[in-house]
Amino acid sequence: FPGVLGYVCAHPCELACKRIDDDSPVRIRDIKRFLAEWETGEPQHLVDREPSTGRRVAVVGAGPGGLTAAYDLARRGHAVTVFDAADRIGGCLVDKLPPWRLPPAVVERDLSVIAAVGVEVHCGVRVGRDVTVAELRRDHDAVLLLAGFAGGQELLGGSPGLSPSVRGTVGVDPVTCETGLDGVFAGGDAVSGPATVVHAMAMGRRAAESAHRFLAGADVHADREPVTPATLLWQLEVDEEER
Repeated sequence: FPGVLGYVCAHPCELACKRIDDDSPVRIRDIKRFLAEWETGEPQHLVDREPSTGRRVAVVGAGPGGLTAAYDLARRGHAVTVFDAADRIGGCLVDKLPPWRLPPAVVERDLSVIAAVGVEVHCGVRVGRDVTVAELRRDHDAVLLLAGFAGGQELLGGSPGLSPSVRGTVGVDPVTCETGLDGVFAGGDAVSGPATVVHAMAMGRRAAESAHRFLAGADVHADREPVTPATLLWQLEVDEEER
């Protein structure tokens, strides 16, 4: 969603940009926005799909994290269905952010890619009330829970098998986003608590990668690291001369 990130990315990378040594950091968010707004023609590379795998995936949550996961999995050939309690997709992009912060036309343009890659969407469906996680898992080869923070709290209260983390959010393996239920993964604000749009999208992508490996019978842990480095790494001190 390049247009969305061109407006709302928190651009944390700029705090560590090497250009700071000379003048100012590269304004990466503005570069994203410029490229998205000046792109011409149909972006075919965004909607190309791999051959069908015959596998079905349910994604709970149509916010930034859920839609990112759905997009990634659809492009890898899986049949993806998104379920959301709201009456339209977008989550915080359409319900929380004011139009002066994120223009609706930008959101509409970026989210149009979801239908373009063949993702099926069911709005007005509250998982835990209208359908259970167990029922979704029975009817799909994998399930991803990316329902946002409030949605995650509801899932914890109504889904046997899900366990809370020490923060009270949905507990998962920090590397693979696996829950305690076979073939069920979780990410986004439901796991991390309230966070930025780009962080939710990153966790959606991580959960999607794990689900894809699970569906392919591959090792979900191979060559991967936790999102957050071990605490010790933050304790290392490097003096200015060495840096």
